[in-house]
Order: sequence, then structure tokens, then C-alpha cells
Amino acid sequence: MLNTSARTLFITLDLPYPPRAGAPLRNWQNINLMKQYGDVAVLSIFKGQPPEKTLPGIENWYHYDLGQKRPLKERLERRLSVLQPWRYSYIDWFYTQPAVELLKQILQDLKPSIVVFEHLWLCRYLRVVQGYPCKIIFDEHNIEADLFEQKIHQIIESLPKIKMNLQKNYIQSMERKMAYKSDQIWVCSQSDADKLQQRYGQNLNPHVVPNGINVTNYETVRNGQCTPAFEAQFNPHTLVFIGTFCYPPNVEAAQFLTQEFYPKIKQLYPNTLLIIVGKNSPPALTAATQKEPGILWTGLVEDVKPYLAAASVVITPLFKGGGTRLKILEAFAAGRPVVSTTKGAEGLEVETQKHLLIDDTVEGMVDAVNQFWSNPTLYKNCVDNAYNLVKTRYSWEAVADKIQPLIQKLISQD
Repeated sequence: MLNTSARTLFITLDLPYPPRAGAPLRNWQNINLMKQYGDVAVLSIFKGQPPEKTLPGIENWYHYDLGQKRPLKERLERRLSVLQPWRYSYIDWFYTQPAVELLKQILQDLKPSIVVFEHLWLCRYLRVVQGYPCKIIFDEHNIEADLFEQKIHQIIESLPKIKMNLQKNYIQSMERKMAYKSDQIWVCSQSDADKLQQRYGQNLNPHVVPNGINVTNYETVRNGQCTPAFEAQFNPHTLVFIGTFCYPPNVEAAQFLTQEFYPKIKQLYPNTLLIIVGKNSPPALTAATQKEPGILWTGLVEDVKPYLAAASVVITPLFKGGGTRLKILEAFAAGRPVVSTTKGAEGLEVETQKHLLIDDTVEGMVDAVNQFWSNPTLYKNCVDNAYNLVKTRYSWEAVADKIQPLIQKLISQD
């Protein structure tokens, strides 16, 4: 524990609580773990008003609603942005002068010793924070230039590809600036640390702060005390996929499940129920649920635990993306076996056949699910090993042990 306290301000583009998806889960983890070092404040910047006015355990929560009318200068700049095809509008969307003024007031009033930027997309506020005597942590949820590059590879038309390459260069320049101007860089996995150094230089020193979860939150599922959602409580052949479908890799995964995977698993198990949990259903998913009664889409849910309780297997068929897979960690903590692709489990220190089953083909994933449903010994061994892994390496307590020396080092630099 630190000898001196550290007052921390988090700047986030997500609703901090309740944490229902990957980024909010990571944010809420870091917010709670930093409370052991002193007071924590949060500034959230996104469109809309939060449904609640307070955060559990957080005295100072500030919010700026990006849905408010922008200053005239900013509205003109947005119209003229078509003349600057290299700019990436998503970065500019989160930046507005009224939010700058709110941030300045918070920095003056609270005088934080540490400011944590959650996500690259808030990078235009960096200059504001640099004007105050505080340490800066850049929490890099994904290597964004790397993810954007993956999107470019899917584009065939020349003009869109040229524009996206220009935008990639802009994202790279902002990501490089954030990395080099911050006092510490946190990444989700060693894989992301390697990608960051390969792209921006070996002299960068990213610190791996893995995504973790509050394991005790899932004990009711693991112990059979959580009532399963839907009629799945009567169906031993229930698959669950959890994601947010404004994220393209999750959309691709849902399409894979509904169009390729489900017809094949249904041939083996005609009563298979596939539950897809998450907001922003893409049209293809909506069409699949209307055509096939064995595929259910929930939309946004208040709590994923009843859906984990319904699952006899949690499936994560991701083929793109980055970070650490929180949906897998939730399944591990809930005592549910996991079938994943290699990319879906990337960043986790797992072994196939020991903690989960991994395959990258539709036939292989069907076989993996069949193995779990037909081999109780394999099922139990993977569930037990995965639970032990999540407790020892990916619990909040385990992540806290990794954060402590980083904060000690940061504060001792004063």
C-alpha cells in the first residue's frame, strides 16, 4: 500500500455503471481498484443523460451530454470536415469546448494527482490535462490503429480504401502522441503490449493490466442459485453469446453463429437453443431470429447472470478485435464451459482442452460443443480449471496486485 494517498480522476466515454459490456467492465474495475489509494472522481462524456445521478462508492461524478447543441464554431468545423478526409470524425465527436471548460473546473477544484484516460478517443482532452500538475495514465483498451487496419483489409473499392488509409494515419498519429505524452500506458494483454511496441517503438514501456472481474458477483450462477432466463432452464442444449453489436467483430460473430454454425449444430441436437445477448441488433440477426425459433436475441439486458445461468456452453466466435475477453472471464467465474476461436481467447493465458475448447472452423466449433455435451468429465475438468484460473489471475484481487507497484512508481516520481 502507498504511504501517500493518490486522488484520481477517470475520464471515460462510457456510462460507468452498471457495467454491462467489455469497456465499462474494465473501467469499473479500474475505478474500484484505484479507490484503495484515495478519492476517485469520474468525468463521463457521451451522448445522453445517465439514468442514475450517482455512482456506487463514488462521491464526485460529473457528466457532459454530447447531445447538447454544439458551439457555432464547432458546428462549422464539422461541416468543413469533408474537406479534411484524413481526419477521423469519431475522435472529433467526443471533443467539445463546453466539456473542456467542465474538465478545467474539475481539475482546479479536485486537484487530482492522477488522471486516467479510458480509450484513445478522448485524446483531444490531453492538452487540457497537461496544463495541470498531475500524472497521466493512458488506458489503451485496444490498439486502435491495429483494429482500424483490420477494417481496411475488408474494403475492396479504391476510393474508400484510400480515405480509410488516411484516417488510419491520423489515428496512428493520435495514438502515438497519447502513448508518448502519458506517464504510463496500460494495456489489456501482453499481445497488445507487443503490438503497441511493434507499431510505435520498442522504447515504449506499456504495462499489462489485465481485464479482471469481481468473481464473487457470479457465485450465484456457479452454485445454481440464479434462475435461468427464458425456457432455457428446461433445455440442456443452450448456447449463449454475449456482446455489444455496435462493435463490428461481434456483428461478424453473430452472423457466423446464425448463418453457419447454428444449422450444423441443429443437425446434431435439434432442440439447440442459441441465445444472443446484447444491444443494437444488426438486421441479419433480427432476420435470423424471426426465421428460426431456436435463435433468440435479448436486446439490452439489466443483468447477464440469468443468461449465463441458462447456458450449457458459452460460445465466443470472434475473428477480429483486441483486448482481453471479458465475456470469457464471466463464463469462467460463472462455472460455464467455453468454446472459442483463437482470436476470441487472445490475450488470455488459457490452454485448449484444459480451460476451454478452441477451434477456428465451423466444423471444429460444432465438434467442440458436442464434446462438452457428450463428455461430462471434460466438461467438469474445463469448468474447474477455468474457475481456478480466473480466481488466481483475472480476479479484481489479482489485478490489484499488478496495479499496486505501478501506482507506487508513478507517485514516487514526484
